[in-house]
Amino acid sequence: MNVNTIKIWYGSMFGGSTINLAYGNHMSISANSANEIIMHHIDEKKQLRLKMTMNMYGNNTAMSPKEIVQEIWKNNISHTIK
Repeated sequence: MNVNTIKIWYGSMFGGSTINLAYGNHMSISANSANEIIMHHIDEKKQLRLKMTMNMYGNNTAMSPKEIVQEIWKNNISHTIK
């Protein structure tokens, strides 16, 4: 039984390289359908910062990779694993 599926791929959306996520109990094979698009940049301290562009339920400011993973876990994955 498929309860929740996560597909992660590196692609090119909105004119730049992005990390794309699709999740849910029904998965499209298309690379043009994503629930989240994460853009990246290097800040003034030369640290990698990521920004979730479609995060409706939480923070959508630039965050560290660890904070992004925690946000995805909290909003999209943890409630399906009980």
